[in-house]
This record gives sequence, structure tokens and C-alpha cells, in this order.
Amino acid sequence: MSLLLALTLLTGSGHAVEPGRYGLELVLGSDADLPVIGQTPGTSRSWSLVDIRETDGQLMQHHQTCAVRMEGRTGKTSVHLPKAFIDALPRREVTLEEGERYRADLGEDAIGFDPALGPMPAALDDPSLTDSDKDGQPGATVELHLPIIGVVQLFVVQQAHVRLEGTLGEDGVVTGTVEMVAFDQRTLGASMSFFDRSPEVTPRGDRSSFRLVPMPDLVGCADVRPAFCARGDSPGACGKKDKSLF
Repeated sequence: MSLLLALTLLTGSGHAVEPGRYGLELVLGSDADLPVIGQTPGTSRSWSLVDIRETDGQLMQHHQTCAVRMEGRTGKTSVHLPKAFIDALPRREVTLEEGERYRADLGEDAIGFDPALGPMPAALDDPSLTDSDKDGQPGATVELHLPIIGVVQLFVVQQAHVRLEGTLGEDGVVTGTVEMVAFDQRTLGASMSFFDRSPEVTPRGDRSSFRLVPMPDLVGCADVRPAFCARGDSPGACGKKDKSLF
């Protein structure tokens, strides 16, 4: 039995995890109906730096996305997230639910628009639309890499609501399932007009999962993905760095 698990059982804190620094590997599977390409299965694999602190008897989780890799290709076609997109992802702080299982409601994330100014935009003149990645284009920019054509920029908005639930193993690692409470994504423009359309994206819970792994206090955001790679049980964290990995 690991020291972390033993401490949890002895203290009876009412929480599945103890305060400290962690790395979160989040795997989200989906199917997308893309222009020209057709129905395409894909996976978004992200790594976040997580700090869990106790405040007034409650555990608060603060997390920051540090790296994202888009996996899944059709031939030589692939989807890439520029670094500016990753840097613009919101940092969140949420309250962990009490109980023997780890439960975290990560809340609703808005990308490319400001919910305080209105609902998710359906057009370029909607007042809630922003330039979240500060690249001079509306919304947030996603790159579609295509043979012969090259790189096509898609200007998108997205909202998502994710819940995590898992169990603490003897190695101190929490593993579990991902519930996509809500998801919507729209393309509001493109560098080539033919691609100015919103693909239908279907989240796949059967291909989604997460791991919450204890990390040393000195680990920073840039260290999280390499730390998962060094563990040897996360092949998606390793490999040659390319435009889909930041």
C-alpha cells in the first residue's frame, strides 16, 4: 500500500486525495464530420498542472492546461492547435466533492467568446465574440493540415462542460472516467471559404479517460508532459514534437 493511500485511510479526511501538486492527463475521444475528409475519429490528449489546497475544510483544485496533442489522422490530414490557442485556455479553480471517490466538476469552459457578453456566437457580428488567442482573427484559431492544399485556418468558438470521477489506486494515482456534460463547437470563418462550415462533433465517453498523478512541488507547467513520458505508461506524452504538441 502506498504512503499516500495509507495516510488517506488513517486521517479519514473525507476526500479521495490529499492536498499537493499533481499532473492531470485528460484523454477526450470524439468523432467529427469534417469537410472533404468525412467522418473522422480523433483524440485530444492534454496535460495540466494541478494544485489541490485545503481551504476552510474544503479541497480546492486549481488547474492549468500545459500541453495538448491532437491524435487521429485521415491519410495525411490532421488537426493542430497553435500554441496561442493552448496559452489562451482558461485556468480554473473548482471545489472537489467529499467522499471516497475523486469527483471534480471542471465547470463550463468558453473558448473564443465571453459568456458574460452573451451566448455562444453564431455569426461574426455577435457581441460575445472575442479574439481569445490574440492572433488578430475572430474566436480561436485551429489549423487543418491538408495534402496539396496546405494549412487552412478555422476560426472557431467552443463551449464544454466536463466532469471527472475516479478512484485512488495503491500507487497514489487516481484513474477514472470523463463525463462530457455539454459540448458545442462552431466554425465562424476560415482562411478558405470552402471550409467555413461547422462540423458535427460527437464526444465519445468510451474513448475518454483521465489520470491524476502526484508530482513533486518543484514541477512546473513545462515539466508535466515530460514527467508523464518518463513514467513509461503514457506513450502519447512522448515522441517527436510537432505543431500539434505544445
